[in-house]
Amino acid sequence: MDRITELKQEKDEVIKKLRSLRKNIENGTVEGEKASSRFDKLEQENDRLQTEIEKEQRKINKGKKEFDDSLEEGEIMNKKLLTRSQKFTDVVEDRKLDSGKKESELSLGKALRGIITGNWENARDEQRAMDSSGSGQYLIPTKLAANVIDLARTKSSIMKAGALTVPMDTNNLSMAKVAGDPEAEWKAENAAVSAESDMTFEKVDFNAKTMYLLISFSLELFEDTKADLLDKTVRNAIAEKMALKLDYAALRGDGAGNNPTGILNTTGILNKTAYGDISDYSLFSYAKEDILNQNAIPNAAIYNPTIWGAVDRFKDSSGQPLDAPQSFKDLNKYVTTQIPSDLGAGSNESEVYVGDFSQLMIGMRSQLKIEVSREASDAFEKGKVYLRAYMRADSQLARPEHFKVIEGITVPA
Repeated sequence: MDRITELKQEKDEVIKKLRSLRKNIENGTVEGEKASSRFDKLEQENDRLQTEIEKEQRKINKGKKEFDDSLEEGEIMNKKLLTRSQKFTDVVEDRKLDSGKKESELSLGKALRGIITGNWENARDEQRAMDSSGSGQYLIPTKLAANVIDLARTKSSIMKAGALTVPMDTNNLSMAKVAGDPEAEWKAENAAVSAESDMTFEKVDFNAKTMYLLISFSLELFEDTKADLLDKTVRNAIAEKMALKLDYAALRGDGAGNNPTGILNTTGILNKTAYGDISDYSLFSYAKEDILNQNAIPNAAIYNPTIWGAVDRFKDSSGQPLDAPQSFKDLNKYVTTQIPSDLGAGSNESEVYVGDFSQLMIGMRSQLKIEVSREASDAFEKGKVYLRAYMRADSQLARPEHFKVIEGITVPA
């Protein structure tokens, strides 16, 4: 018997115990702190086994899929990375249920409708696949969660700009990154090299932080909407919120508490520049020049809608639209509301991020948990359903010196 089969059998036994204990708790046959502690231990064991299964499956899949050839070999060592065009779903196992249906064929909309309404008609596979903690929290099947994560990746500005995804097998992951490039020299025939020059590496640590998203829906949505439309609506709502959270964390996260450290607060990025009024393209030109001096080629700029509007309205001295220089044309431009426009003493400043975004890495776990409530806050009074989703992620830069942040940008009235 192979290791994955053994782990799956162990996991199935744990799930049976979880369901039996939950049923006994609901029936009142067991209660108290011991029952709660037993439930927590079983849930932790279930999570551990799922992580082990995914780890073993990755060993099997290693070498099956070739990742983007444009990644420079040796730039980021010992870990497979996903570019924007590659899917998280391709690196997680599509498990089969007892019914023969695969996890990828399940409907998140059906599952949530069943949880909220208690009506699991035509959703028995979803009911069996949703692991519950017994306290209103449900673990979405891995393949289904990966699908939602992929949707969020397509909506995220940092991902559009070229950030790479690092699938995390565990909550902590160490990788090697380039710390120093080797030097080249010319030499005469048969002459000795004057000095050795080695490429140096250093460790970068991903420590998964918990992201949570709070979304409200009308109760009627779950009762009246067709399953396929409900599935799409819920997926999109979670993915859009997740994308915004990823953008903020990767750009402006301060690293305090449970927050990732974003580009703005990463040690080693190029000196931040306080700019002032923006009226032409020069800030982009200066930023690109600084990055080129690091032997890097910036591929993108990210800013908020206020800056986008100011750039779009640039005019020359005759009042005609201002022609952009090549430095600006060569950059891919992306907009996110996660960069504020009310910074500074006057509450009227913003920021622009320029860099080689292929050097931004987002470590992500494939698990996604949700909680649903019809009673939290004003849900009962207004006929709402609150959904709270949890996922684990972190942000790191492979080459901090390939990024520059321009601060203190104001838009003239």
